[in-house]
Amino acid sequence: MSDRARGKTKHFFANEDDGPDRKRGRPSTEDRSAVPVIENRLQSLITRVGEKSTSSLESNLETLAAVVEADLPLYKHKIVSIIADCAKEHPEKVCIYTTLLGLLNCRDFRFGGECVEKIFGNLKQAFVRHDYCLAKTLTRFLSDLVNTHVVQPAAILSLYESLLSVTMEQRIPQARSDIFVSVILTSLPWSGSELTERKGRDFDRLLDNIDHYMRKRNVDKYIDCLKVWSSPSIPQEDMLDVLWGQIQVLKRFRWQEKYTVRPYLAFTKLNDGLPHTLPQSLLLPAHDEDVHYPQPEVDFRLFEDEDIPQESARPLARNTIERYLTEDLIHNTIHLHFLDRKECAKRLLGLQTRAKVPLEYMIVEAVFAQLFHLPCPPHLPLFYSCLLVEICKLNPETFPQVLAQATVLLYGRLDSMNITCMDRFSTWFSYHLSNFQYSWGWDDWKEVVEMDETEPKRLFVTDMLEKVMRFSYRDHLVDILPKEYQAIIPPETIPKYKYDKEGSSPAIDTARTLVNAIRDKGKDSDLESSLNKIDGTSEAHLKLDVFSQVMLQVGSQSFSHSYGAVARLRPLLKKLIQTDEDRAILLRNVGEFWGNHHQLMTVLIEKLIRAGVADSKAAITFLFSPSIQTSFCSFYPWEILEQTVKSLIMLADRLHTRLSDAKRDLRRSKDTDSQNALDMESDKTLQLGKEVEKLHIEVDEANENIKRLFLLLFQRFVLVIQEHMEEDRKASSTVWVRCCLERMQQMLTGHREHVEKYLRSLDNLIFTDDVDRRILAVYKQCKAVVACRFVYRDA
Repeated sequence: MSDRARGKTKHFFANEDDGPDRKRGRPSTEDRSAVPVIENRLQSLITRVGEKSTSSLESNLETLAAVVEADLPLYKHKIVSIIADCAKEHPEKVCIYTTLLGLLNCRDFRFGGECVEKIFGNLKQAFVRHDYCLAKTLTRFLSDLVNTHVVQPAAILSLYESLLSVTMEQRIPQARSDIFVSVILTSLPWSGSELTERKGRDFDRLLDNIDHYMRKRNVDKYIDCLKVWSSPSIPQEDMLDVLWGQIQVLKRFRWQEKYTVRPYLAFTKLNDGLPHTLPQSLLLPAHDEDVHYPQPEVDFRLFEDEDIPQESARPLARNTIERYLTEDLIHNTIHLHFLDRKECAKRLLGLQTRAKVPLEYMIVEAVFAQLFHLPCPPHLPLFYSCLLVEICKLNPETFPQVLAQATVLLYGRLDSMNITCMDRFSTWFSYHLSNFQYSWGWDDWKEVVEMDETEPKRLFVTDMLEKVMRFSYRDHLVDILPKEYQAIIPPETIPKYKYDKEGSSPAIDTARTLVNAIRDKGKDSDLESSLNKIDGTSEAHLKLDVFSQVMLQVGSQSFSHSYGAVARLRPLLKKLIQTDEDRAILLRNVGEFWGNHHQLMTVLIEKLIRAGVADSKAAITFLFSPSIQTSFCSFYPWEILEQTVKSLIMLADRLHTRLSDAKRDLRRSKDTDSQNALDMESDKTLQLGKEVEKLHIEVDEANENIKRLFLLLFQRFVLVIQEHMEEDRKASSTVWVRCCLERMQQMLTGHREHVEKYLRSLDNLIFTDDVDRRILAVYKQCKAVVACRFVYRDA
């Protein structure tokens, strides 16, 4: 070991006895006590390499390699584990770690082989677990090891051929072959140059096979269902097609790109390293019908070249690999750190590239690409709202201006934006305003006041203002908005209690008596006696109408009062509700009472369903009633619908979990009985067996309820849309019909794991040949996404 390396090592290790000159072999007792300290320091040194430093990156790598080499005899296993973890967790530093591994491989060939074996093992496990994001990262890492002479080019080419062989499998969804092809394509910017130089003919054959596959893919049957905008003037292409086009451009430029920092180019000594083969051939898991492969994606572009100031950086053309590499780096960073928005924001702003890129613009574009991803964003929508707030706080000089520019561009494209994405846009913007004192150039949007109520821009602003009220209050909106907005500010959230009238009638008198009795904490028997005083031809329905109105009035002071009223009066309410019509009356009363308070209406309906006094069928009947159909362009009916569907699915999921747990306990109990050599099953086993049978019945019932829910839901969609189209032959171009079709599309694709089970029933019972062809066209697009049956067939 050189004196220079030894001196550097003393700098890294506080205790000289912990350095590389300590006695080799089995550590003494004192050495063993220092092992955790040394391992933690190694972890810190390796994971932090490449961060800002006064020394050059190449110098730091050279020094780190010397330090790590000195500790290999005693800490080889730990170092292998650290490097393998870095390959998984730091994709933005892939070239840094491949350079480090190349330097260490030159010093210790066996160590290099162990690292390759560990990383390759992680890759196999990623495919087994269907973690394709990690599989892309590790395949890219192994590919870059070709450049540092750690892995043989033939081995990487063999790996690619194994992945591409999936495209030759029979009767598999296109989504399966797509994901394996994308794993190859995302790695080619790192390996293409070396493979062209050393394995040119074989590599060209591989690219020809990929081109053959790409030409035969069928994207037309689903791509419209995934687009954020319906306008043909806004380019939106299949993401895999875009990536393949970028790879072809890169090939024409002889695999040269100006984005990636490649420190190994400074180390000619890496040419002396002996490369390894990969441990064994990659056996990919067979296709499983229960596996949900990543769905196809559509590229998202918000900023044009003229939108980016020249002083920021040169815009990245959409067909260049630099564009993909920047976007991929941002998406990977979000994927790895989405659980910590502060760390994620810090990492995004700290991304470094060799070429100057408009990073703030690309971060905004990438975040909105995920937020507007159809049918569902990769993470909770609230995460993206919080992330953008954190980035604005970390970079207040430039980022808020870029975000404001993006908001203006999105507003300008609202006329063709998918209604689900418009909902997410208004939700994000209302949250963002609440964090920055509702400051915005409101005068620029005054045009919406004069627009028709169903115009997309008018809908966006009114929905956004209603959501802003959930973070603030109406009087505050009146104060901060220009006077022109007064006409579209949501009305005051005043309840409409139908029995608060002067005069006397059996219903009004009973309502007054009930209100006083409830406030005086009267008994249920007294309340029931008061109700029984109502008589008339529609006695039963009038009783329910009065009682439900009284319940809502008693709880009208706040959310908690409403919850308390439902909980307090639930027993008597269940006695009054016996039929589907009763449940419809209850929800209709909720809608009429809180017609100006959509948020409370939404949570109350969910509360009533969970309390067992209403159900999903009643909710759908209420939502598709004529009084609510007039509000179909607004967001709140679909918010109620989404909560209704999710509640039923969550109930089924809980029952599935309980059933799985009960089956596991039953197996353990039977094993215990067997070990104890019992002739008969124990009482515990018998009890568990009865519980499993009961849960089986409940699970089947829950699944049947979900099926009935979806069949009823899509039946109502078809009926109301067709009825509207028949009344107005030009209705297919109206905003109302477009909203309904896109809402139906979202329900089909957003719950695709469940809808997929009932596709045959939907085909035979709902979306039959006599349904309007425009509705069927949307259904077929959704069906392609839902079923994930993009089967690749030879011509």
